[in-house]
Amino acid sequence: MGQNDLTHFGVPGMKWGVRRSRRSGGTTSGGKRRTAKQHFKDSVNQKYGGSAKGLKRLAKAATRNTQRIQSALRKSKLRKLNDILTDQDAKHADAVNLMNHILVAGALATVTYKALKEFA
Repeated sequence: MGQNDLTHFGVPGMKWGVRRSRRSGGTTSGGKRRTAKQHFKDSVNQKYGGSAKGLKRLAKAATRNTQRIQSALRKSKLRKLNDILTDQDAKHADAVNLMNHILVAGALATVTYKALKEFA
């Protein structure tokens, strides 16, 4: 290599084939994420004035909403469990009823057999 040659082997730590965007947001995934985050912060500040009292109200509302969702999920799970248990109880009652019929029929057959054997 001569004194007048210029060589460049890339930026240390830069991945091959990855280009950095010169725009501040909206084109790369990181830029989109940062832009969305900033829009959310701006909307919260605009809605609640950016005050601590407004942000506390927002946090309380979010907590209440979370509690409502958890309560609804709990109720739904309990309803499903109740349906399953009542189905099992109905099936169990049907099985017990069938077994009682079989036992009564068996007992009746035994009594009839013994009675016929005695009289014959």
